[in-house]
Amino acid sequence: MKRKCYALSVLLFASLFAFDVSAGTWERVYYNDFGGNSASDPHLGPALNQDEVGNHLEYDARLLNGYLITKYWEEDDYHSWHNGGDHTSPYDKEVGYFMAVNPDSREGNMSVYRVKIEGLSKGTILRFTAYVANLTRPGDISASENAPNLFLGVYEGSEPANLVSEYAYRQLTVPSVEYDANATSLNWNKMSIEFTLDADKRSAYFIVGMSNPESNGWDFAIDDISIEMVQPETTGSLSPNKVDNLSFFEEDGFLHAQNAGANFSYRISGLTGKLMLSGNTSNGLIPVSSLQPGAYFVTIDVNGESRVERIILTGSK
Repeated sequence: MKRKCYALSVLLFASLFAFDVSAGTWERVYYNDFGGNSASDPHLGPALNQDEVGNHLEYDARLLNGYLITKYWEEDDYHSWHNGGDHTSPYDKEVGYFMAVNPDSREGNMSVYRVKIEGLSKGTILRFTAYVANLTRPGDISASENAPNLFLGVYEGSEPANLVSEYAYRQLTVPSVEYDANATSLNWNKMSIEFTLDADKRSAYFIVGMSNPESNGWDFAIDDISIEMVQPETTGSLSPNKVDNLSFFEEDGFLHAQNAGANFSYRISGLTGKLMLSGNTSNGLIPVSSLQPGAYFVTIDVNGESRVERIILTGSK
C-alpha cells in the first residue's frame, strides 16, 4: 500500500524481439494511496509535489481553505465533519492517509489532483479510477445546498480544458450520509472511466477535479487513485536479445540493470519507438527520474550483445 508516483520503480515485462505487445492485459501504470500506512506514521501527512496539485490549492493543516493529507478528521472548533478514515484501510483509522479538500468559491472546472502519463499511443485502452467521499454531515444546512460536484477527466494539458476523448470524462455529485461517530472509514464512492484512446497522443494528464466549487459545504476527500492501460499490438524493429537473465530494480532514482555488468550503453524509447533518453554507464545504473510514469522499451548493449525489455515505470515516494 505504498504511495506511488513518478517514474522510479519498475515492473518487468517479457523480453521482445520487436514491438510485440500482447493485447487484452490490464497493467497498472500509476497508483497513489497517499501513504501513511503504518500506525506509527503521524496523523498529518506531508504536502504533495506542486505538480500534482491544482494551481489554486495550498496545503493547510487546519483545512480552513485548501487541502490536507490526513488519516482522519479530528473534531475541533473549526469543523464538524465525518471523522472516518481512508479507503485503503477501512477498518483502522490510524492507518492510511487521504487527501481532504476545502475549496473556496470559483467558477468552472478546477484541477484538484493530476498526474502525467507517457508512453501512450492510438488504440491504447485506459482505465482511470479514484475514490471520493463527502466530508460534510447531512445535519449541516450547507451540505444539502452545496454537495461537491467532482469529475475524472483525461486531458491534453495540465488544466481541464481539452479532453483526449469524448469518453474520457465522468462527473459525480458526492452524497453525504448519516453521521456515525464510530465509523472507521468515510463513505467512499468509486469513480472510474474506461475508454480507448482514438487519437495519436503520446501523453496525457489524468485529473481529479471539481466543477464550480463553493466555500459553503463542498468539503470532500480523495483516495486510491489508479491508472491502468492495455497497449495495442504494434510492430517494429529492435535489436535481438542476447544478454541473459536481465532484470531491473529501483535504486534512488535509477534503474539498476542486474546481470548486465557495470559498463554498457542503454536506450529508452516509447512504445512507438521515439527515443526518450540514451547514454553509457560504468556503474550499472540508468537515470530515469526525468521520465513520466508509463510504458517504455529499454535496450541494453553490452559486449556486442543486446537485450530489449518492455517495462512500466511507476515509481514511489
